[in-house]
Amino acid sequence: MSSHIGVRSHARREEDFRRANGLHVVIAGGVYFALVIAALVLLVNLIAG
Repeated sequence: MSSHIGVRSHARREEDFRRANGLHVVIAGGVYFALVIAALVLLVNLIAG
């Protein structure tokens, strides 16, 4: 998450990619995507409701 907003160093990000398991990255991406969509739906419901 910290690399998403740009606060991790380049060296630490590269280390994360070397150690990452592809399946874990896909699962984490799916969870992150679902949370963003859920937050957007909640926000729209609060504004429109």
